[in-house]
Amino acid sequence: MAFLTGHVSRAAFPSMSGIILVLFAVLSRSVAEELIPATGALGNALRIPPGRLAEPPRIDGIWTPGEWSGAIRVDDFHCHDWNRAPTESTVVWMASDDRGLYFFARCFDRNPDRLRMEERKRLQLAYKGNAVPSLSDDFISFEIDAENLRRSNGAYAFTVTPRGTQADFIPDGAATKIEWRGDWTAAARVDSAGWNVEVSVPYRMLGLASGKNTVGVSIRRWVPRLQEESRWPNMGFAWDRTRIAHWENLDVGSTARAFPLVMLYGVAQARGGRFDGYVGLDVKKTFPSGQTFIGCVYPDFRNVENDVLGLDFSYSEKQRADSRPFFVEGYRFLPDAWMMYGQRIGEMYGGGKYFGQIRNHRIGVLTAYDREEVLHSAARWYWQPVPRLEFENNVVWRHAPPNTPVRSGVPMVEDNLLFVSLVKKSRMIGSLTEYMRLQTGFAQSDGDSADGFNLEGDYQITPTASGPSLVVKARHLGKGMTPVDGLLDPMDFDQRDASIELGYERTADRQWFREWNVFGFVHRSIRSNGNLYLQRYTLESWTKARGGTELSTEFRVEQRPPYRDWTLLHELGWKQDQTYQKGGISARWGWLQGADYLLVTLDQGIHSWDRVTASARFQFRRRDFPVGHALRPAGGVEDRYQVVTTVQYDLTAERSISGRLTYNDDGSGNAWKSRFNGYCSFRQLVRNGFDLFLIVGDPSAETWTRRVAIKAMVVL
Repeated sequence: MAFLTGHVSRAAFPSMSGIILVLFAVLSRSVAEELIPATGALGNALRIPPGRLAEPPRIDGIWTPGEWSGAIRVDDFHCHDWNRAPTESTVVWMASDDRGLYFFARCFDRNPDRLRMEERKRLQLAYKGNAVPSLSDDFISFEIDAENLRRSNGAYAFTVTPRGTQADFIPDGAATKIEWRGDWTAAARVDSAGWNVEVSVPYRMLGLASGKNTVGVSIRRWVPRLQEESRWPNMGFAWDRTRIAHWENLDVGSTARAFPLVMLYGVAQARGGRFDGYVGLDVKKTFPSGQTFIGCVYPDFRNVENDVLGLDFSYSEKQRADSRPFFVEGYRFLPDAWMMYGQRIGEMYGGGKYFGQIRNHRIGVLTAYDREEVLHSAARWYWQPVPRLEFENNVVWRHAPPNTPVRSGVPMVEDNLLFVSLVKKSRMIGSLTEYMRLQTGFAQSDGDSADGFNLEGDYQITPTASGPSLVVKARHLGKGMTPVDGLLDPMDFDQRDASIELGYERTADRQWFREWNVFGFVHRSIRSNGNLYLQRYTLESWTKARGGTELSTEFRVEQRPPYRDWTLLHELGWKQDQTYQKGGISARWGWLQGADYLLVTLDQGIHSWDRVTASARFQFRRRDFPVGHALRPAGGVEDRYQVVTTVQYDLTAERSISGRLTYNDDGSGNAWKSRFNGYCSFRQLVRNGFDLFLIVGDPSAETWTRRVAIKAMVVL
């Protein structure tokens, strides 16, 4: 293990900084324990003792040696992308007691004046697809795998920037109200040799059972000016999560609350001379086993700030994010969106949800009763007997009274039952990850005598940093495979398809370009009667250079009867490594859905003032239809414009004022049909007390609406 004094000797600090670091090293080593080496069945994984403290430290970002007596010290961080030591060194002390976990980190930096710390407000990070939740600022993140299953995306992440801004990632989902999801504290300080951060995480937030526990732990630091990520422990060039450190024998006190949490809502609005409102509540009870029950009565059912969907053409429905607490909380314990999509459930009378872990099993059950008297139920059982081998079973049931409206294209059914079972296996092969998945399922609906069977399999080989990749998929979807509450497009039913993707990725260390790749993709799908449903050929490449510059190109040829499409896409992005100042321009043109097609998009973020952030998006779409086209028999040109501008002023880290203005031209040439819409709002998200949201306007409407609404939320 490298010691702190070794890091100091190769750092080019001013003399005063050097003296500070030497004193820091001497004091810290006098109170730090060494790691216990890997032994036994854990293979290459480190085994960490609890490092118990007599009293919890004061969270102020100041190193006080007496407070950390008995802590565990680690400093052998590693850049897994480049298989080398990091440019800037990091030292962390870890400790525990019966209430929670504690961390103190010393993040050395030769250029502390170049630390990036733009973000002021506390954030809740979320995965989008398979993207890693992150910030564009300098940060250090303490990742806790509370289940110790070493699942991908299965660890809590507690992230702090040099400014002291907190961001957290709850792997199974949580509501935005801080008191509801649990609170943790952090403090940071910058000096001439880098920055410190101190963190306290209570066990109650991790959903741990009372008694002795072992959790997985890893630490990640990001230095944006170097575009360099370093991690502890060293999980190898392939970043093998089975080698995460095991923090053993944690003595967890009672995490159950004597009384359940109650989150009350109150919403009132005035629209067009009419006034209405409603109240509701959610109830949350955590048991000593770590499992959780959530119930709701007339819950909050609105997404108060809906996304503005772009004009880019899509054959299928676009998925919207759901911010409603009842559906967000623990959503990864339940079936995926293609089986159970929360937006299919609108206003509700009430519902209940139960989820948690029992050893290496994860279970989740949900039921909701909406105001159309439809009962929606879902359940998921997940079992991981050994690392990298996963089993999963999903059940979704929808029961509706006769003649209940359903979404377009889905058969009218009173009962719809869906069952899906999966098995997943992965392994490391040098710097490559091999991944296999097999899925089977069936659906049964009232009055539907179709096949209703699903079978699909995937095989993937992906590189960690550089090298070739291969993805092969095959699927059969029977005509009756109809998840009425799912996001699966009705046009996808009744088909057999196969696809293959070949790619090559290259990453470079300390060069002008950071990443480069090229992919070729072939997909073919036919109906059960032998007719072609879809055939697609795609070639794309992507390059990322220093300074956040990105360039991508895609050429696609697609046959989807009765249409034959081809498009060419070019995208250029700048400052993509900066959250509030990134921008980009893209253009897609070609022949799409039987018409000449052009889409131009321009995005730009602005952060010229300390507390003010802004963004703007412009889109122009043109379609030139030939005479006799099914969508426009008379033919002609259809032009559409969309402009979206957003501004936010942060009054404090917990209070902000924001506004958005949108303009949409529907392409009819009639000025009266052009649509302006917008809103202005005040938002308060506080650690303790009322969360408050005041809005003038309606972001869900197509045009400006005279509406004033106020929403208050409090946890008891």
